[in-house]
Amino acid sequence: MLATTENTADNMIANLGEEEKIEVLRGDENDVLKRYLKCLEVFPADIVVRVTADNPLTCPEVLEYAVNEMIKRKVDYLKCENLPEGSGVDVFSARLLKQLGVQAKDPQEREHINMHVLKNKEKYNTYFLPFGGKHAHPSIRITVDTLEDLENVRSIFKQGDIEPWRISLLDIIKRMDPSVI
Repeated sequence: MLATTENTADNMIANLGEEEKIEVLRGDENDVLKRYLKCLEVFPADIVVRVTADNPLTCPEVLEYAVNEMIKRKVDYLKCENLPEGSGVDVFSARLLKQLGVQAKDPQEREHINMHVLKNKEKYNTYFLPFGGKHAHPSIRITVDTLEDLENVRSIFKQGDIEPWRISLLDIIKRMDPSVI
C-alpha cells in the first residue's frame, strides 16, 4: 500500500502507484498516524511496518528479520538500532497504532508516529533490536533528505553491476565504506 498526502505535489507518486496497480491511500499531510489507521481499515493487519520514502534502500532482509523478532518477542513496537541511517524499520502492532490514534495528541507525535512511543518507552511493550558486526554502521547515511544524500545513494549504483532492489545491506555498507570486509 502507498500512503501519501492529498497535496497536488504528490499526484505524481499517487499516479505512479495506481499505474503499478498498488493500492493508494491519500490523507492529511501532517497527520501521518491517521493515514496509517486508514490503511489498517482498508487492509486489516496485525503488524504494520513503517518504511518511509526518504529511505529508498530499506533492505527486505532487515525488514523480514525485524518482523520475525517482533513476533518472537511478543512486543508491540520494535525499532532497529546501529544500522546505517535510513536502512532500519519501525514495526508496530496494529493494536499499538490504534492506541496511539487515541493517545497521541501532539501534532508532532501524529506526524512522526514513533515519537510518542519513544518518549514514553516505559508505558509500552517495546524492543530495540541491536544489529552488530558488519551491519553496525550507524555513521553511514543512506537516507535521502538532501541533494547530497541523493548523490551519495546514487553513487552506490554508478558501477551499474546491480539493480537497486537486489542489493543487500552489507553490499551497500561495503560500497559506502570500502574498509568493511
